[in-house]
Amino acid sequence: MYKLLIVDDEPAILAGMRKILDWEKYGFGEIAVAGSCQEALERAIVMRPDLCLVDVCLKDQKIYQLIEKLEKLGNGSNYIFMSGYSDFSYVQKAIRVNAADYLLKPVNTDDLRAAVEKIIITKLGGKIEDFQRDGADMDPVLKRPLEEMSSLVGKIITFVSAEYAGDLTLKLLGEKFFMNPAYLGQIFQQETGMRFTEYLMHFRMNRAYALIRNTNDKISVIASSVGYDNMSYFYTHFKACFNISPRDLRKEEM
Repeated sequence: MYKLLIVDDEPAILAGMRKILDWEKYGFGEIAVAGSCQEALERAIVMRPDLCLVDVCLKDQKIYQLIEKLEKLGNGSNYIFMSGYSDFSYVQKAIRVNAADYLLKPVNTDDLRAAVEKIIITKLGGKIEDFQRDGADMDPVLKRPLEEMSSLVGKIITFVSAEYAGDLTLKLLGEKFFMNPAYLGQIFQQETGMRFTEYLMHFRMNRAYALIRNTNDKISVIASSVGYDNMSYFYTHFKACFNISPRDLRKEEM
């Protein structure tokens, strides 16, 4: 069982983050909270959390020193940072202390779920099939409950939600699930009615749409964060999905 430490100086946020996911279904059997860096340090030394969910804007402003102390103690934790600011300086600091992810407040449930799943898969040695999802969970692209999908397609969709920013291909999925890529693509299309590449594009565009609306990040940064290095392709796919350009959507939100 994994251990989780949530650090925030707002009691309402602490209470909300305890409930935002069904942590037990992800294997977190012990959850602790802390309202300051000092309290977080004391709790972390005792419990040695596998994951720390941390507000980087605590009033005592010692969060990065806290992480450095924990690392020197060989704590071995993974960190997801939360902040009400999209200031790149915060992101740079997060990168320097090897944070696994940086989420903007109010934290989006899907963003947090994807970050947690990625850590479990890549850092904690967990497996996708270990995740027990709520029956109420809806796939954001297919608009269908995940419980209605086959085990294989569910695993593919879960993998996409965690790794959509990377270079995802059917070949990679075939290697991951020890299956022929072409056959995997046929199964996915038969069940979902969409080619895998089409599904991946729509998933990425949904994430980009939310980031354009809810952050001040540059569109080029957003494009890169959802797996697009070619801005021309990004603009073309975005316009095809939403009938509006990323730039025009940003203007509407200003």
